[in-house]
Amino acid sequence: MNSHRSSQICCSLLLFFGFSQPVFIEIPQSSGNATVGQSVLLSVSYKFNRSFYHPLSIQWNFSETPDLLTIYTVTNCSVSAKGIPTHCSGHNYTHLAYQGRTVFFPENASLLLQNLQLNDSGVYSITFKVPQQTRHITLTVSEPHFNRGNAGSSK
Repeated sequence: MNSHRSSQICCSLLLFFGFSQPVFIEIPQSSGNATVGQSVLLSVSYKFNRSFYHPLSIQWNFSETPDLLTIYTVTNCSVSAKGIPTHCSGHNYTHLAYQGRTVFFPENASLLLQNLQLNDSGVYSITFKVPQQTRHITLTVSEPHFNRGNAGSSK
């Protein structure tokens, strides 16, 4: 009976540690506004609660399309004493429609969207696969507003 009780304790400890998230993800702003033609940074930060889990898969999706916007697989990363990743390297895949318009930053998982278009408005999701955790950022892109002030007036 004693060995049965110790195996229950062991399994309970494994379940407890297994459910603690190995990665802490923070989204400073869950929504943002931008103008056509500009760039916007979808800002994210993350840190490890324990040692670096590799490979670490980080993917960005856009609600308006079923395809992945970009996926980055971190294969190597230095981690500070506070769990903050630095000097990360890995492999990146960007969907054809976004090639040349996005920059992914593996050290903080932020995504820079360049040359914005109206159809870039929507919900962007970032997913970490350790275990799976997803966060969302809503982006609204609008036409630029021009100050017409004295345009067209003549003396």
